[in-house]
Amino acid sequence: LTWMRQVYPECSSPYSLAWSVLAFATHGDEALRPAIKRFENSFLQNQIAFNVEALSVAAIALDAAQGEPNPFQVR
Repeated sequence: LTWMRQVYPECSSPYSLAWSVLAFATHGDEALRPAIKRFENSFLQNQIAFNVEALSVAAIALDAAQGEPNPFQVR
């Protein structure tokens, strides 16, 4: 998480940022809200065609960001 907090602000890939959001959400990390904002901006600005994997992770990350259950979080 320490490494991820350092590198996500420079990341432009919605796929990678979605995984960052999921990791921060899973661990209740303080970087969650800024990472969500970065992810949303990147997702909206990115004009490339996304593959199924990228869209799937993006959908799960957006759900987790809105308080939906995170399927990767062990309770």
